[in-house]
Amino acid sequence: MKTIYTVLSAFVLSMSMYAQPTTVWADPITQFSNWQTNIPIGPNTSTDQWVIDDVEGGVPAGNCQQFLNGDATIHVTNMMVFGGAIYNPQSLSNMRIAHASDISTVGYPNFLMLNFDFIAGGIPGADFCEVMYSTDGGTTYNSLGILGQVANCGNQKIWTPQMYLLPMACSNIPNLRLAFDWHANGDGLGTQPSVAINNITITTQTMTGIAQSLVEVPAIFSHDNTITVGTGEDFNVVSFTDLTGRQIAYERSDNRIIRQGNLPGICFLTIEYKGLVITRKLFVE
Repeated sequence: MKTIYTVLSAFVLSMSMYAQPTTVWADPITQFSNWQTNIPIGPNTSTDQWVIDDVEGGVPAGNCQQFLNGDATIHVTNMMVFGGAIYNPQSLSNMRIAHASDISTVGYPNFLMLNFDFIAGGIPGADFCEVMYSTDGGTTYNSLGILGQVANCGNQKIWTPQMYLLPMACSNIPNLRLAFDWHANGDGLGTQPSVAINNITITTQTMTGIAQSLVEVPAIFSHDNTITVGTGEDFNVVSFTDLTGRQIAYERSDNRIIRQGNLPGICFLTIEYKGLVITRKLFVE
């Protein structure tokens, strides 16, 4: 069955790669954005809260933090300190910010990508932001993954783009919702900033009729716990997820992606190669 999964996905999904991204939904984040802030999802002893303002200003990805620049972001801030995306690592926090109305993806049956810019500090496994989605109008939520620390820019952080492949259950439905969960364990250890998010979009790929000869799509195949991308040229791993949309831990060695610590089964690998977003459905052991 492993070979069948690999061959079928190579045929069906390669057809959609000659496409341009189409925006299904977008929120550039302003002070009028429709988000419900500070929904408790666990114990809280902290003054840290989700806010929407430009004290932590939004800037294009690849640039350093700015403050009070007129571009609002959603971020976690310590309400006792005027400082933008800053938190109190000595207090316990479990707070959610969730989009307050349904997002319709009706008419878009293909794979969808969640895109946004962010900065984040914290400590892995202790103080972190988790990206969530709901396919039932916010009744229940599932995790897409955890945002890690971004690169430094002097004493600040660099705004960084992030992409997630949404599970197929998010496609062609009237009631998708998104949320971000902030967790801090209150052990007194922490790395600033907390987290800030801006320029959120959901996109899909739309066929444009570009000739296949313009870009040769590399073969992508699996063997045991390793996926090989058949090219010696540069590519970026966008996401590596299981059937539920959860991120799969992996190590990369040149053109090989090696699964780490997950059960065997069907997975989805998305890479960016020469401006194309390429997704493959594979089986790893």
